[in-house]
Amino acid sequence: MLQVLLIDDERLALLQLDKMLTELTSLTVTAAYTDPAEALQAARLSQPDIVFLDIHMPEINGMQVADELLQTCPSAEIIFMTAYDVYAIEAFEFNQLDYVLKPLQRSRLLQTVQRVEERKDRARREVAPLPDIPWRTTQAQELFAYLLQHHNCLVSKELLADTFWPQSEPKKAAAQLFGAMTQIRQCLRQAGAALKIRYVHDSEAYELYTPDGILNVE
Repeated sequence: MLQVLLIDDERLALLQLDKMLTELTSLTVTAAYTDPAEALQAARLSQPDIVFLDIHMPEINGMQVADELLQTCPSAEIIFMTAYDVYAIEAFEFNQLDYVLKPLQRSRLLQTVQRVEERKDRARREVAPLPDIPWRTTQAQELFAYLLQHHNCLVSKELLADTFWPQSEPKKAAAQLFGAMTQIRQCLRQAGAALKIRYVHDSEAYELYTPDGILNVE
């Protein structure tokens, strides 16, 4: 299920958007922020699939936030929110950016979400798990599939532990994550896959990557 982050300096707007997404879609809103700085920090750890982002905020422009988001969450789809501005809309459409107008209209919101979901689904099919990896456990295979969806992105250790071992104590979940990562590394090596996993200590996060930057799953 796609994870969604909301950023808007107006709390009522966040509540309205959360309610509409819950009623109209299967998206899961994981967090909502009025402070862009807090949102950027949270996004770095949670790696959301979709971000709804207000363009006009008092302390920082939404485009600046989008630039920072795409550096730390390159796989995130950003949907801009803006009041009617003919020049902004022309720019969005020219650059093929997703946007919704304020006040939000249910039909337009649903149409935009469906378009993003279809694009995400195509990307998942293009980056499908390698078919010939000798997985030892289903858990390792599922964890690998999750990392593959976030290929070349840092995914926090805390997020992975909470996602795959939500019922375990933190120390136990960390040990289970370490064991699963070890299994994945061994399976990738045995399959002769170019994919690698590294742990970034400063960020306390894992990354699935290819040394040459090219992902080939054939």
